[in-house]
Amino acid sequence: IYAVNKADVEGADMVLGDVKRMLSMEETGPGWVPPVVKVSAKTGIGVSELLGELERHREYAETHPDEDEETRRARDEVLSIVRERAADHVIASLMGGDILREAVTDVKERRVDPYTSVERLLSSAATNPLSGAEDVGELEIGLTHVYTGDGKGKTSAALGLALRAVGRGLRVHVVQFLKGHRDYGEHIVAERIPGLEITACGRGEYIEGSPTPGDMALAAEALELAREIIGSGDYNVVVLDEVNIALELGLIEEDAILEIIDSKPRNLELVLTGRGAPPEIVEAADLVTEMREVKHPFGEGVKARKGIEY
Repeated sequence: IYAVNKADVEGADMVLGDVKRMLSMEETGPGWVPPVVKVSAKTGIGVSELLGELERHREYAETHPDEDEETRRARDEVLSIVRERAADHVIASLMGGDILREAVTDVKERRVDPYTSVERLLSSAATNPLSGAEDVGELEIGLTHVYTGDGKGKTSAALGLALRAVGRGLRVHVVQFLKGHRDYGEHIVAERIPGLEITACGRGEYIEGSPTPGDMALAAEALELAREIIGSGDYNVVVLDEVNIALELGLIEEDAILEIIDSKPRNLELVLTGRGAPPEIVEAADLVTEMREVKHPFGEGVKARKGIEY
């Protein structure tokens, strides 16, 4: 483990870059790759990181006993090919993207050294698998969609639109009025895809009869959250999932949703889902699709399946 001390002193970043450059010139085989940590005993910068690297090295030493030379050579050969192929893949994904342009500009204008720029670039590419996608920026015109009807596919259609939007660099937030924090597939994938957020605001159970005060409170929270998200300017697409059912159950007022439709930003795409969309909501929307049930396997005893229905 290489520690560059006195990180609070001017020039520490330059020393850090020099050490990394020297290490990059060495032939490294498989196994432990020495990290470089910037620390300062005076300010405490990097101390926890250094301790973490020490612990990581201890665990590595315990789980990686010496291997025979033949195994080492075979692993070295495989990793060499992986390194070559991975580099080609990363370069191809970065070409033409904003991240690469920003990195080149930073180096060209001498804002950072090339190694620091590349570290930032690779870190960003690793955490954002969509970094090479062609972004559309902002929508010129945002429409209001309504997906309603008694057939299956309303939420699925909205999530398909959300996935497509994120693929083009748009930011999406889905507010679920009735669903709770169950292990829905869309919740799991949203944690892995930058630009897609899903907030479940319900208790996740079918509401029979009159809603409880708790149901009313949760719906009010969902409505307030929807208003905040739409008014924040942070998102290009907002989905109000099962909001039509919330209206049908009397959990929220129809005028509140009509006001959202009427006052939303001009370039925001708004999607409302759920059966029983009121005529006034249908009239206010730009695009309305009604899913009609022709046949459903539930009647044959087929229950909801992970990965398909949820």
